[in-house]
Amino acid sequence: MLLSLFRRLLAVLLATCVLMGGAMHAEEEFYDDAPSAKKSKKKKKNKKKKKKSRKKRDKEEDYWSGTEWDTDDADSSDADDADDEDTVTKADVDAFFSGADDKPEPVVDKRPSRGSAGEAPAPRIVAEQAPAVKPVVQPGPVPPAPVVSPRDECVKKMLSRPGEVAHTDVEVQHQVWSGRLRINTEQKVLVRLNGRKDVATVLKFDDKELRVKWDLWSEEVYYRQSDGRYVQDAVIDKRVGDEMARRASRVGKRLRSRKAVNWEDYGWTGSLMDWVLGNKPPLTYKVLKLTNERGSFRVRFSEDEMVLAKMGEGNQSAVVLEYTGMKLHVRWENGSTASFKRQKDGSYRKIDDWALARRLREGDDVVREKSEDDWFTVWWRDVMDEEKPLSYKEIRMQIGGTECEPRLSMDNRLLVMIPPQNGWAKVVKINRFQLHIRWHDKQDEIFQRDEDKVYRRAR
Repeated sequence: MLLSLFRRLLAVLLATCVLMGGAMHAEEEFYDDAPSAKKSKKKKKNKKKKKKSRKKRDKEEDYWSGTEWDTDDADSSDADDADDEDTVTKADVDAFFSGADDKPEPVVDKRPSRGSAGEAPAPRIVAEQAPAVKPVVQPGPVPPAPVVSPRDECVKKMLSRPGEVAHTDVEVQHQVWSGRLRINTEQKVLVRLNGRKDVATVLKFDDKELRVKWDLWSEEVYYRQSDGRYVQDAVIDKRVGDEMARRASRVGKRLRSRKAVNWEDYGWTGSLMDWVLGNKPPLTYKVLKLTNERGSFRVRFSEDEMVLAKMGEGNQSAVVLEYTGMKLHVRWENGSTASFKRQKDGSYRKIDDWALARRLREGDDVVREKSEDDWFTVWWRDVMDEEKPLSYKEIRMQIGGTECEPRLSMDNRLLVMIPPQNGWAKVVKINRFQLHIRWHDKQDEIFQRDEDKVYRRAR
C-alpha cells in the first residue's frame, strides 16, 4: 500500500514538473520567438555572404594566377546561392581594360517630350556634361636680380661719392655750353657735372686732345689750350672764321678811307720813291667789277692784304682766298664763300657752285688731273684765258670715323663727296698739311694731313 501511494505521489510530481516545464517553455517561446528567428536569419545571411565572398576571392585568385581563366567555378548544388553569384566573363574583362566603364552614362530626362497624338511620350536622353577642369596655373620663372654694370656703378660713384673712385676733372668749352667734365680712365667713362648729367665714352684722352662719344649724342673732339681748358673743335673752327671776318672788317675800313691809294695813281714810281726815301708805303688797291645774282657792284681789292671791300650799299668786306687773274675766290664777313671768273670785258661773274658740284659728282665731261703738283699748267691757262675742261683730283679724308675719297677741284676750290656720301664744301685753305673747308656755306671744318696722306680732324 505504501508502495502504491509512493507511486501516485511520484506520478503527481512528475506531472507537476511536466506542466511547469511546458509553461516555462511557452513563456520563453513567447518572449524569445522573434529575436531568435531574426538571429537565425542573420546567421544564415552572414554564412551566405562569407561563402559568396570566399568563392569570389577564390575565383579572383584563380583568375590572376592564370590557372582557370576560362573555367566557370560554380556550385550547382547550392540553388539558393546560384542567383546571387557574380560570374566574370571575357567580355567583362575586355570592357574593364578598354575603359568602357569609365565613360559617363547618359542621363535620362524623364520629363515627357512632345510627340504625335496617341503616342506615348518617349524619355529624352541628355548627355551628361563632363565637369569643367580648372586649369593648373604654373608658377612663372622668377626674374633674375638686376645686374649693375661696372660702368654704371662708376658713374654713380663719380656723381655721389667721388672719393671712392679715381677721377680727373677738366674744364671744357662747347659751342653751346661750358662747364666741367669728370673722367675715369679705368672704365673710360666721363660725366658732365653741370646742367644735364650726360654720360659719354672716352675714346682718347691726353694732354693735347679729348675725344668722346656721348650716349645720347654724336662724337665730339676737344683740344687742349694754353690755359688748360679743352675747347671743342667746332669752337676753334668758328674762332678761325671769326678771325678772318675781323681781319676783313679791319682792312676793309682802311680800304674805304682816304689813306688808301689807287694803284694806277701810285704805280711803280711811287713804290720806288718810298723805298728810296724809306717811307712806309700806303695801302694800295685795284678797282674790280663783280657780278652776282643780285646785280653788279665795285670793290677795292688789296693784293698786299688779300682783302677786298665793297663800295656803296652794305660796305661788306671779304678775305680773298685765291686770286690768279682768271679766278677770284673770296670769303665774306658773314662766312659765305663765292668764286668769280673773269669775263672778256674784264669784269668778274660769280660761278654757280651748285652746278659745278653736280658736274663733278655725276658729269661725264670731267677729267682727272694727272698730277697734283701741276700748278704751273693751271696758272698758265688762267693767264692765257684758256678754257680748260673741268678737272679734279681725289684726296683721302676721314669724316666721322669713315674714310672716303672725295673729288677736289683745285681750279674752282670745290670739294664734292662721292656716293654713298653726300654734300659739297667750299675750300677755304689747302696745302700739303692742312685743309680748311666750309660745308654748304654753313659750317667750317679744319683737317690735318697725317703721314699716311689722310686728312683727319686734328690740331
